[in-house]
Amino acid sequence: PRSVIDLDETILEFFDRSLSAEGLRPEASVRVFVTGRNEWITDESTAVIGTGVLPMYLHSELGANTRRGDGVLLRVPAAQAAVSVITDNPAVPVEFQPRFISFAAGANPLEFTLEQMHLTGRDEALVYTSEPLEKTLTACGRPKVVLTVRTDASDADLFVLLSDSFPLGLRDLHLSHAAVRLRTLSSFQPGKLISIEMELDPIAHEFHEGHQLRVTVTPSLFPLYARNLHLSEYLMGRDPSVADIEVHCGPDAPSQLMLPVRLG
Repeated sequence: PRSVIDLDETILEFFDRSLSAEGLRPEASVRVFVTGRNEWITDESTAVIGTGVLPMYLHSELGANTRRGDGVLLRVPAAQAAVSVITDNPAVPVEFQPRFISFAAGANPLEFTLEQMHLTGRDEALVYTSEPLEKTLTACGRPKVVLTVRTDASDADLFVLLSDSFPLGLRDLHLSHAAVRLRTLSSFQPGKLISIEMELDPIAHEFHEGHQLRVTVTPSLFPLYARNLHLSEYLMGRDPSVADIEVHCGPDAPSQLMLPVRLG
Protein backbone atom coordinates (compact mmCIF):
# COMPACT_ATOMS: atom_id res chain seq x y z
CA PRO A 1 0.00 0.00 0.00
CA ARG A 2 2.86 2.45 0.68
CA SER A 3 3.90 2.28 -2.98
CA VAL A 4 0.66 3.94 -4.18
CA ILE A 5 1.13 7.49 -5.49
CA ASP A 6 -1.08 10.01 -7.29
CA LEU A 7 0.20 9.33 -10.79
CA ASP A 8 -1.91 12.11 -12.36
CA GLU A 9 -0.36 14.63 -10.00
CA THR A 10 3.13 13.35 -10.83
CA ILE A 11 2.46 13.69 -14.57
CA LEU A 12 1.04 17.21 -14.15
CA GLU A 13 4.12 18.23 -12.17
CA PHE A 14 6.29 16.95 -15.01
CA PHE A 15 4.30 18.88 -17.64
CA ASP A 16 4.39 22.02 -15.50
CA ARG A 17 8.14 21.73 -15.21
CA SER A 18 8.72 20.89 -18.88
CA LEU A 19 6.21 23.20 -20.58
CA SER A 20 6.47 26.27 -18.37
CA ALA A 21 7.16 29.73 -19.76
CA GLU A 22 10.71 29.49 -18.50
CA GLY A 23 11.27 26.43 -20.65
CA LEU A 24 12.55 23.06 -19.54
CA ARG A 25 13.58 23.09 -15.89
CA PRO A 26 15.43 19.85 -15.22
CA GLU A 27 14.84 18.21 -11.90
CA ALA A 28 18.02 17.14 -10.12
CA SER A 29 16.43 14.32 -8.17
CA VAL A 30 14.74 11.01 -8.85
CA ARG A 31 12.20 9.03 -6.86
CA VAL A 32 12.55 5.29 -6.41
CA PHE A 33 10.41 2.85 -4.46
CA VAL A 34 12.66 0.57 -2.42
CA THR A 35 11.19 -2.88 -1.80
CA GLY A 36 12.14 -4.48 1.49
CA ARG A 37 12.15 -1.01 3.05
CA ASN A 38 8.79 -0.43 1.34
CA GLU A 39 9.04 3.33 0.94
CA TRP A 40 9.85 5.97 -1.66
CA ILE A 41 13.21 7.70 -1.56
CA THR A 42 14.19 10.92 -3.32
CA ASP A 43 17.83 11.36 -4.13
CA GLU A 44 20.23 12.96 -6.55
CA SER A 45 19.97 11.17 -9.88
CA THR A 46 23.68 10.36 -9.80
CA ALA A 47 23.48 8.86 -6.33
CA VAL A 48 20.24 6.88 -6.32
CA ILE A 49 21.80 4.14 -8.44
CA GLY A 50 24.33 1.97 -6.65
CA THR A 51 27.46 3.91 -5.72
CA GLY A 52 29.49 0.74 -5.32
CA VAL A 53 29.63 -2.85 -6.55
CA LEU A 54 29.58 -5.86 -4.25
CA PRO A 55 31.16 -8.89 -5.98
CA MET A 56 30.15 -12.34 -4.79
CA TYR A 57 31.53 -15.57 -6.25
CA LEU A 58 29.53 -18.72 -7.04
CA HIS A 59 30.95 -21.95 -5.67
CA SER A 60 29.97 -25.52 -4.87
CA GLU A 61 32.01 -28.57 -3.87
CA LEU A 62 29.54 -31.45 -4.24
CA GLY A 63 26.85 -29.85 -6.37
CA ALA A 64 24.59 -26.79 -6.19
CA ASN A 65 21.43 -28.58 -7.36
CA THR A 66 18.38 -27.39 -5.38
CA ARG A 67 18.52 -25.16 -2.30
CA ARG A 68 19.51 -28.25 -0.31
CA GLY A 69 22.80 -28.48 -2.23
CA ASP A 70 26.03 -26.82 -1.13
CA GLY A 71 26.00 -23.87 -3.53
CA VAL A 72 27.30 -20.70 -1.87
CA LEU A 73 28.02 -17.06 -2.67
CA LEU A 74 31.46 -16.15 -1.35
CA ARG A 75 33.01 -12.73 -0.74
CA VAL A 76 36.36 -14.01 -2.09
CA PRO A 77 36.97 -16.39 -5.02
CA ALA A 78 37.37 -20.07 -4.14
CA ALA A 79 40.84 -21.51 -4.64
CA GLN A 80 39.64 -24.81 -6.11
CA ALA A 81 37.72 -25.50 -9.31
CA ALA A 82 34.22 -26.99 -9.20
CA VAL A 83 31.50 -28.03 -11.64
CA SER A 84 27.74 -28.37 -11.16
CA VAL A 85 25.53 -29.95 -13.84
CA ILE A 86 21.88 -29.35 -14.69
CA THR A 87 19.91 -31.59 -17.03
CA ASP A 88 17.21 -29.92 -19.10
CA ASN A 89 14.39 -32.05 -20.45
CA PRO A 90 11.99 -29.88 -22.50
CA ALA A 91 9.18 -32.32 -21.68
CA VAL A 92 9.32 -31.32 -18.00
CA PRO A 93 10.51 -27.69 -17.94
CA VAL A 94 11.11 -25.60 -14.84
CA GLU A 95 7.97 -23.58 -14.16
CA PHE A 96 8.07 -19.81 -13.73
CA GLN A 97 5.04 -20.09 -11.43
CA PRO A 98 2.93 -23.10 -10.45
CA ARG A 99 0.28 -23.50 -13.15
CA PHE A 100 1.10 -20.03 -14.52
CA ILE A 101 -0.92 -18.94 -17.56
CA SER A 102 -0.48 -15.19 -17.96
CA PHE A 103 -0.18 -11.91 -16.07
CA ALA A 104 -3.84 -11.10 -16.80
CA ALA A 105 -5.96 -10.61 -13.69
CA GLY A 106 -7.77 -13.79 -12.72
CA ALA A 107 -6.05 -15.89 -15.39
CA ASN A 108 -4.15 -18.18 -13.03
CA PRO A 109 -5.73 -21.00 -11.01
CA LEU A 110 -3.33 -20.16 -8.17
CA GLU A 111 -2.71 -16.64 -6.90
CA PHE A 112 0.32 -15.05 -8.54
CA THR A 113 3.31 -14.92 -6.23
CA LEU A 114 6.96 -13.89 -6.29
CA GLU A 115 7.79 -16.88 -4.10
CA GLN A 116 10.51 -19.10 -5.60
CA MET A 117 10.45 -22.10 -3.26
CA HIS A 118 8.81 -24.26 -5.94
CA LEU A 119 11.65 -23.40 -8.32
CA THR A 120 14.64 -23.81 -6.01
CA GLY A 121 13.42 -27.29 -5.07
CA ARG A 122 13.90 -28.55 -8.63
CA ASP A 123 17.01 -30.61 -9.42
CA GLU A 124 17.33 -28.55 -12.61
CA ALA A 125 18.04 -25.45 -10.51
CA LEU A 126 21.53 -24.55 -9.30
CA VAL A 127 21.17 -22.50 -6.14
CA TYR A 128 23.91 -20.32 -4.63
CA THR A 129 23.23 -18.63 -1.28
CA SER A 130 25.27 -16.15 0.75
CA GLU A 131 25.88 -16.18 4.49
CA PRO A 132 23.27 -14.28 6.53
CA LEU A 133 23.89 -10.54 6.28
CA GLU A 134 25.38 -8.91 9.37
CA LYS A 135 23.78 -5.56 8.52
CA THR A 136 21.20 -4.11 6.14
CA LEU A 137 22.27 -3.91 2.49
CA THR A 138 20.54 -1.73 -0.11
CA ALA A 139 20.92 -2.68 -3.77
CA CYS A 140 19.94 -0.20 -6.48
CA GLY A 141 20.70 -0.60 -10.17
CA ARG A 142 21.20 -3.48 -12.61
CA PRO A 143 22.85 -6.58 -11.13
CA LYS A 144 25.14 -8.57 -13.39
CA VAL A 145 26.04 -12.25 -13.30
CA VAL A 146 29.00 -13.84 -15.06
CA LEU A 147 28.75 -17.58 -15.75
CA THR A 148 31.31 -19.99 -17.18
CA VAL A 149 29.40 -22.80 -18.89
CA ARG A 150 29.68 -25.70 -21.31
CA THR A 151 27.22 -28.00 -23.08
CA ASP A 152 27.47 -30.54 -25.88
CA ALA A 153 23.98 -29.60 -27.11
CA SER A 154 23.47 -27.60 -30.31
CA ASP A 155 21.69 -24.95 -28.26
CA ALA A 156 20.48 -24.29 -24.73
CA ASP A 157 18.97 -21.53 -22.59
CA LEU A 158 20.12 -20.19 -19.25
CA PHE A 159 18.12 -18.12 -16.78
CA VAL A 160 19.62 -16.34 -13.79
CA LEU A 161 17.37 -15.23 -10.93
CA LEU A 162 18.24 -13.04 -7.95
CA SER A 163 16.18 -13.43 -4.80
CA ASP A 164 15.99 -12.42 -1.14
CA SER A 165 16.06 -15.50 1.10
CA PHE A 166 14.36 -14.88 4.44
CA PRO A 167 15.58 -16.38 7.76
CA LEU A 168 14.46 -19.93 8.55
CA GLY A 169 13.51 -20.44 4.89
CA LEU A 170 10.23 -18.57 5.39
CA ARG A 171 10.33 -16.91 1.96
CA ASP A 172 12.44 -16.85 -1.17
CA LEU A 173 11.40 -13.58 -2.81
CA HIS A 174 12.08 -13.14 -6.54
CA LEU A 175 13.64 -9.76 -7.33
CA SER A 176 15.03 -9.88 -10.87
CA HIS A 177 16.17 -12.20 -13.63
CA ALA A 178 17.92 -12.39 -17.01
CA ALA A 179 17.84 -14.85 -19.91
CA VAL A 180 20.20 -15.90 -22.69
CA ARG A 181 19.96 -18.32 -25.62
CA LEU A 182 23.44 -19.70 -26.14
CA ARG A 183 23.10 -20.12 -29.90
CA THR A 184 22.77 -16.33 -30.24
CA LEU A 185 26.28 -15.82 -28.82
CA SER A 186 29.16 -15.59 -31.28
CA SER A 187 31.46 -17.30 -28.76
CA PHE A 188 29.23 -20.37 -28.34
CA GLN A 189 30.29 -23.71 -29.73
CA PRO A 190 29.01 -27.11 -28.51
CA GLY A 191 31.56 -28.63 -26.15
CA LYS A 192 33.45 -25.36 -25.69
CA LEU A 193 33.83 -23.64 -22.31
CA ILE A 194 32.61 -20.03 -22.57
CA SER A 195 32.13 -17.12 -20.17
CA ILE A 196 28.96 -15.04 -20.52
CA GLU A 197 27.80 -11.88 -18.78
CA MET A 198 24.10 -11.43 -18.10
CA GLU A 199 22.56 -8.11 -17.04
CA LEU A 200 19.48 -8.55 -14.86
CA ASP A 201 16.47 -6.23 -14.70
CA PRO A 202 17.02 -3.17 -12.46
CA ILE A 203 16.09 -3.39 -8.79
CA ALA A 204 15.87 -1.15 -5.73
CA HIS A 205 15.72 -3.47 -2.74
CA GLU A 206 16.77 -3.50 0.89
CA PHE A 207 18.09 -6.83 2.20
CA HIS A 208 17.60 -6.88 5.96
CA GLU A 209 20.03 -8.13 8.57
CA GLY A 210 19.87 -11.92 8.80
CA HIS A 211 18.60 -12.28 5.22
CA GLN A 212 20.63 -13.99 2.49
CA LEU A 213 21.29 -13.18 -1.16
CA ARG A 214 20.48 -16.02 -3.52
CA VAL A 215 21.36 -16.64 -7.18
CA THR A 216 19.50 -19.41 -9.01
CA VAL A 217 20.48 -20.75 -12.45
CA THR A 218 17.97 -22.78 -14.47
CA PRO A 219 17.80 -24.02 -18.09
CA SER A 220 14.11 -23.10 -18.55
CA LEU A 221 11.43 -20.77 -17.19
CA PHE A 222 8.20 -21.97 -18.76
CA PRO A 223 5.79 -20.63 -19.98
CA LEU A 224 7.24 -17.15 -19.49
CA TYR A 225 9.83 -18.24 -22.05
CA ALA A 226 9.38 -20.88 -24.74
CA ARG A 227 11.16 -24.19 -24.18
CA ASN A 228 14.49 -24.76 -25.91
CA LEU A 229 14.46 -28.00 -27.91
CA HIS A 230 18.30 -28.08 -28.04
CA LEU A 231 18.28 -28.26 -31.83
CA SER A 232 20.22 -26.11 -34.28
CA GLU A 233 17.25 -25.98 -36.69
CA TYR A 234 13.99 -25.29 -34.86
CA LEU A 235 11.74 -25.12 -37.91
CA MET A 236 12.57 -28.69 -38.95
CA GLY A 237 12.96 -30.07 -35.45
CA ARG A 238 10.33 -32.44 -34.20
CA ASP A 239 11.80 -34.45 -31.34
CA PRO A 240 13.40 -32.37 -28.57
CA SER A 241 16.58 -33.67 -26.98
CA VAL A 242 17.77 -33.67 -23.38
CA ALA A 243 20.78 -31.46 -22.65
CA ASP A 244 23.35 -31.42 -19.85
CA ILE A 245 24.74 -27.97 -19.00
CA GLU A 246 27.85 -27.52 -16.86
CA VAL A 247 28.40 -24.42 -14.71
CA HIS A 248 32.06 -24.04 -13.77
CA CYS A 249 33.44 -22.11 -10.80
CA GLY A 250 36.95 -21.45 -9.58
CA PRO A 251 40.08 -19.41 -10.29
CA ASP A 252 40.12 -20.25 -14.01
CA ALA A 253 36.35 -20.15 -14.52
CA PRO A 254 34.81 -16.85 -13.36
CA SER A 255 31.25 -17.21 -12.15
CA GLN A 256 30.09 -14.33 -10.00
CA LEU A 257 27.39 -11.85 -9.02
CA MET A 258 28.12 -8.12 -9.26
CA LEU A 259 25.52 -6.32 -7.15
CA PRO A 260 25.17 -2.52 -7.36
CA VAL A 261 24.87 -1.24 -3.79
CA ARG A 262 24.35 2.10 -2.07
CA LEU A 263 27.24 2.92 0.22
CA GLY A 264 26.71 4.78 3.45
